[in-house]
Amino acid sequence: GQLLQQCTIFLLCHGAFHFYFIHKYHGRIVSTLPRISCALSLSVIVMNTTINIAGYTLLYKLYKHSVQNIFNKELPRTVEERMPSFCAHMALLRPLDIIFRYLTYRWRVLPDILVLGEVRCGTTSFCEH
Repeated sequence: GQLLQQCTIFLLCHGAFHFYFIHKYHGRIVSTLPRISCALSLSVIVMNTTINIAGYTLLYKLYKHSVQNIFNKELPRTVEERMPSFCAHMALLRPLDIIFRYLTYRWRVLPDILVLGEVRCGTTSFCEH
């Protein structure tokens, strides 16, 4: 459930390492292997940045929706007031999982049957048979 936070930490660490490497060896790269690895590293940074932007954008939209529509409250006015509830939403909602589910819903199999029932009416026993 913490995939977005891990991607953010990886982006920061990888970006710092990448730019340190570029500035340290700038102009001294002779062989093609470091150039290829540099291009690969930069493409990973771009991909991870795109994932982070999509994840945090979806998370903010879900946060705004749930505060206004589900909890029927107004959004806090300042960023300092929003952070505690935003962090709680980030821990609960898992925005990258939601994005993955939206992108792959066409290829997932739907259930053959749905069992609906009340509390203690025997649906678990029915499903076990």
